[in-house]
Amino acid sequence: MNASELRVLIVGGSRVERDLLLGQLAPRVGKCAAAATGGRARELLATEETPNDGRLIVVVHADLADGPGLGFVESLSRERRPIAAVMISRRGDVDEAVAAMQAGAADLVPPGLGGEAMTRRLEDAAERVRRDDLAALCRRVGAQRPGANMVAVRDDEMGDTSEVNGMQKATVAEEFSSLVRQELDIESLLRGVLEFVLDKIGATNAAVFLPTSSGEYNLGAYVNYTCPKDTAEVLLENLAATAAPALEDERRVLRISTEAQLHRVLGDGAEWIEGSEAVAFACRHEDECLAAVVLFRDQSQPFGAGAEALCEMIRTTLADQLARVIRVHHRCGTKSWWDSLSDNDDAWGMAA
Repeated sequence: MNASELRVLIVGGSRVERDLLLGQLAPRVGKCAAAATGGRARELLATEETPNDGRLIVVVHADLADGPGLGFVESLSRERRPIAAVMISRRGDVDEAVAAMQAGAADLVPPGLGGEAMTRRLEDAAERVRRDDLAALCRRVGAQRPGANMVAVRDDEMGDTSEVNGMQKATVAEEFSSLVRQELDIESLLRGVLEFVLDKIGATNAAVFLPTSSGEYNLGAYVNYTCPKDTAEVLLENLAATAAPALEDERRVLRISTEAQLHRVLGDGAEWIEGSEAVAFACRHEDECLAAVVLFRDQSQPFGAGAEALCEMIRTTLADQLARVIRVHHRCGTKSWWDSLSDNDDAWGMAA
């Protein structure tokens, strides 16, 4: 989204801070104004027509004269207007970032960024709100049509091309988006993704591999459905070393149904899951692989016709959320934050 299309309202902070930010943003955005308090900001917003594509941005300081900035952002979120809220905070730790995102903020930024850097962050925030609002619009349209409440879609039903099933797919996509987009803890995020997969396609072995700073992959989360417990760890370590790097440049979901396909796609990693059918994909964001995912089960129990469509939806949405999680943690000064993930088993053979 072009910065010249943005309309920005700065809320709170000292007079000097507001004037400085106004001076930095005014030459770069379409319109820029400021309000000393949340109350005055509401008066201005009441007279401002809200575009439906995230171009209206409210930049909120953490502490306002008439209340906390977090509460102001949360109240904006409850109104369900497509306004991108960006919070400015000196504290900026992970706990505050999580609280801000859960309140509905599109970003949390430090003070004194400079006009160019701040403009880029505002453009990114506007784009995220635009995408979220488009998904909400699809949900509202679907809710007005017959069959839209049929959300319990298994993978064999996802392959149906009927109109009703098309609405089911849209509903499942929105269900998944709602599940992951507020989750900023990596372990909880991956566990939620795997539980969603199990709910929609049934029991399967599954593994999510995350890249490390060295360019290798570690196991981020897994479901052990049929692998012997004493060999599962070795199997998954070998898939991390072989299958994950083989997938990182893939830009589509792969359905792997034969031994020849297994060896062609996964290379040396194929020997560890011979006799299995697999669905595999990479979660890519801005030409970078943020995760590689492999689902596999015995060829006698093949995946249903809709597994690829489900994984395609998961692939793009999960990539976006992983990028968001990385941004939050890096901006809060946490480095190599997912290299230290634990992979403790639980009673159901699922770990994150």
